Amino acid sequence: MSQSGRASTLRRVGRWCAWAALVLLLVTLLSGYGITRFRVVTPLTLGVLNKVVSHRLHQYTIVPLLVFLLLHVGIAVRGRVIASWKRKRKRRGGIEQ
Repeated sequence: MSQSGRASTLRRVGRWCAWAALVLLLVTLLSGYGITRFRVVTPLTLGVLNKVVSHRLHQYTIVPLLVFLLLHVGIAVRGRVIASWKRKRKRRGGIEQ
């Protein structure tokens, strides 16, 4: 796979990780609110998210949220670092492309 193809694939994976992290963040927030305000959340979710289910869901979503978030940030930082290295090499006098 070429460098540009690899970079494109990594960007795509980073975007998917960001969307997955966003969904998990929303579920974590809703379940956290369901733990503390179960009298409000239970009727709004038609009984699906009661206090016990909210607590379990909250516990199960924290680790995947952190994994997807760290993957997203790691891929983004890697791209920025590589772009910075390329700019520095170009200023010093030429870059192999």
